[in-house]
Amino acid sequence: MTFDARLIIMDEPTAALSEREVGTLHRIVHDLRTRGVSIIYVTHRLNEVASLCDRFTVLRDGRYIAEGNVSDIRPPTWYA
Repeated sequence: MTFDARLIIMDEPTAALSEREVGTLHRIVHDLRTRGVSIIYVTHRLNEVASLCDRFTVLRDGRYIAEGNVSDIRPPTWYA
């Protein structure tokens, strides 16, 4: 962020964070988005995808499975 990045890649950023720290990170991500920063957010936590992301891509065992808009997915399918 010091270098005015336009793209940030986060790989499992909440894996070792407390719930309070996760909240802080999510606020930072929202702020970065409003400033036009693109973020690639890698996670297994589908609730994070639902609350932070506009689009998603699913990979399983290194293979492409699906992609789409988060808004097009109904919540029950997140846990199927």
